[in-house]
Amino acid sequence: MKIKNQQKKIVEALKSFAELKGITKEEIKKLLEESFQKALNKEYENDLENKEVMLPLFDISINLDEGKISIKRKWILTDKIISEEEINIKKNINNLNLENLNVLENLKIDDYYFEDIDLNAIEHDGFFLYVKQLFTQKVSEAEKVKIYEKFIDYKDQIVKAKVEKVALTHYLLSYQDNVIFLSKRETSKLDQFKFGDFVYVYITKIEKSSRDAQIIASRKNKEFIVKLLEKEIEDVADNVIRVEKIARQPGFKTKIIVSSSLEEVDPVGSIIGVKGQKIRPIIDELRGERIDIIEYSKDIDIQIARAVIPGKIIGTKKVSDEKYILVTEEKDFLSVLGKSGLNIKLVANLVDKKLDVKTKKMADEEKVSYHRIVIPTAYQNRSNRKNFSKIVDENYDENYDLLEDLASIEEYDDYDQELDKRY
Repeated sequence: MKIKNQQKKIVEALKSFAELKGITKEEIKKLLEESFQKALNKEYENDLENKEVMLPLFDISINLDEGKISIKRKWILTDKIISEEEINIKKNINNLNLENLNVLENLKIDDYYFEDIDLNAIEHDGFFLYVKQLFTQKVSEAEKVKIYEKFIDYKDQIVKAKVEKVALTHYLLSYQDNVIFLSKRETSKLDQFKFGDFVYVYITKIEKSSRDAQIIASRKNKEFIVKLLEKEIEDVADNVIRVEKIARQPGFKTKIIVSSSLEEVDPVGSIIGVKGQKIRPIIDELRGERIDIIEYSKDIDIQIARAVIPGKIIGTKKVSDEKYILVTEEKDFLSVLGKSGLNIKLVANLVDKKLDVKTKKMADEEKVSYHRIVIPTAYQNRSNRKNFSKIVDENYDENYDLLEDLASIEEYDDYDQELDKRY
């Protein structure tokens, strides 16, 4: 059965489909012409064999506003005809519809001849279905290119996206009408999301082509923490406070070493805030993951002593450039190690050293010589530093232990009680 008046119908349908995908009018025209070109080549593939005297191509013009398709078959002479009989055979087989044999006889090699093609004369609907399939594929490819170009600047940034699907191994989130893929392997054990939740994710990759989501995200990446700090803490965003190093066990604890480019700005206090109010949104976003904020020191011994919070050490021994022994009082031994040794593992990662912890009694029995750690009072003008609890500022020299307690958000909920006890 012949297909009548298909041109306008198919053009309008495909145009509407592409517009929904955000494809411009110029792109739609180009993709439609490419689709018809490939479909026509397949329709007339018997004419494309190398043995043909004339090779057919197609000039295609599509008017989207009127829904019209104009197609001319462009024949290029690739070989000379020897006899009138052969011309007649070729004419009959390929249905050239030449006005007379002289047209072909007078052509030279590489000359061409145009023949109008009527799409309504194509006697099966498979042709138009194939055009639709080709066009849909091309639109999908164009859409992926648009997503890539749009989101490439989002790489290594965080966005707040909505959970649209919870699967066994991953989440699918939506952001600006685009799909973000978040593998559950890139989340912590505390990240238990449900449909409709809004969560921050760190964009790790934008793929140019993908069968599924092109935007790949993580909540496990350490840079995720940096971006959350930049979002919540103005001094971090302005690079007044720098994140020097991060060690993280997602879902358990994160330790962060920070420094300040301005003498008067306290990096630890600026991030924690009075009674932890500044860091609370970050902890909430991490679903309660504990965070230790540690001030940077060039002195490796001081840096280690600060990093073991909430534990405390009294001395260190350098065994080699890669290994240190830490000495602690008996009462602080377990807090230095942390549950399942997690605290000391994070410290080792943070300072990039192998660390062995011994109590003072163990060190004495093993005759381990060590030098005692004296935490410096650091800044004579500490009371002028910004964004820190007034009570700590006023008593800093005498109460460095309290400062270190505050630097560990691990005991966040007990800060007020601890202040009451000590003052």
